[in-house]
Amino acid sequence: GMPSQTKKIIKFRNVANVNTDMFKSDLSNTLSSISSDQTSFEQKIMRYNNEVLEILDKHAPEYSKMIRDEPDSKWFDSAYKAARSRRRKAEKTWKKTQTENDRYYFEYLRTYCNNLADTKKKEFFKRHFIKYNYSQKSLYQFVDTFLDNEKSLVLPSNEDLQKTVDEFNQFFTTKIERIRQSFRSESGITQDTPSSAEFNELSDFDLTTEDEIREILKETDIKSCDLDPLPACLMRENKDLLVPILCDLVNASLTSGSMDG
Repeated sequence: GMPSQTKKIIKFRNVANVNTDMFKSDLSNTLSSISSDQTSFEQKIMRYNNEVLEILDKHAPEYSKMIRDEPDSKWFDSAYKAARSRRRKAEKTWKKTQTENDRYYFEYLRTYCNNLADTKKKEFFKRHFIKYNYSQKSLYQFVDTFLDNEKSLVLPSNEDLQKTVDEFNQFFTTKIERIRQSFRSESGITQDTPSSAEFNELSDFDLTTEDEIREILKETDIKSCDLDPLPACLMRENKDLLVPILCDLVNASLTSGSMDG
């Protein structure tokens, strides 16, 4: 049968419409207040994350949207992605202008995309059928994949999730220890744990500077993840404002020997 279409909720922010001057003003006031805070590193990083996120929520609220959760198409490549992007752009232009030329161009790209999709699909399946021609098992597995007949992984039945996790952990810990013991017995070498006197202790670290942080940001591409309070685009635009607080946070982490947060 055909793959079932399910729906999922995505979250997004319209950061493109953020008022740059107002955002910078609010961010500057907040960062100045955090920098003067003499609390611990853990408390300071928590305050930074929470208060900067509040500013982001004020200027670019988070929205939710229900979309179709379509399975990944193996034949979908960069060429078709670019063609589809041009088709969507042409459709938006036509809906805005309502001219005959724009409608004709959109319909031309729509037909082109449909034909390109058919071609990509045929080429993909032809390549894989040839690839698995001499292996019946692989051919059946491939057919099950695009018919959405793949079996999901089933975990052992156990009502206590923590017990299952502990059992997995014990299994792999024991397995690794046995492998290590087999290496020792084959080589005839016993690996004793080094005494504490052989370790060099790191008691303190050299602190960083704003110039060093600025140089690091200049040489690397700024990226962000879901744990960061600001998206990468806003971090790049407000890099000069962020350098002092980042330097302060790094030094607080080095001084306390803590990376929590």
